[in-house]
Amino acid sequence: MIVIIGVGNELNGDDGVGIYIARHIKETPQRKVFLGHTAPENFAGKIQKLKPDQLIIFDAADFGGKPGEVREILDPGTQSSTHSPSLKFLIDFVGVPAKIIGIQTTSYDKMSNEVKTAADEIVAKFTSQ
Repeated sequence: MIVIIGVGNELNGDDGVGIYIARHIKETPQRKVFLGHTAPENFAGKIQKLKPDQLIIFDAADFGGKPGEVREILDPGTQSSTHSPSLKFLIDFVGVPAKIIGIQTTSYDKMSNEVKTAADEIVAKFTSQ
């Protein structure tokens, strides 16, 4: 089983991209989806009880890329994200292989076209599986 958790604040434009992605990925018997909002660590116990094979976290990030660029974040402690400490805690606590997928932000007013396009492409990949 794969667990997906979306992270972010929908009131802050692009920062809500992780939540947007998680809302649009459908759960299946092989996939559980959580909306972590700004406190994903609150789901650590629930995720650990599921004993997933993998944890995938979607979050807005600032790694100096182009708006909407998608990149795997290898060390959450080195990227600019308000959620980095809680993501590291979550990953360590759950204790399963994890990927953090960061989407480069540009706007805190509303979700930018570049970020929404990237999010829709991610959702499309999951819906084709």
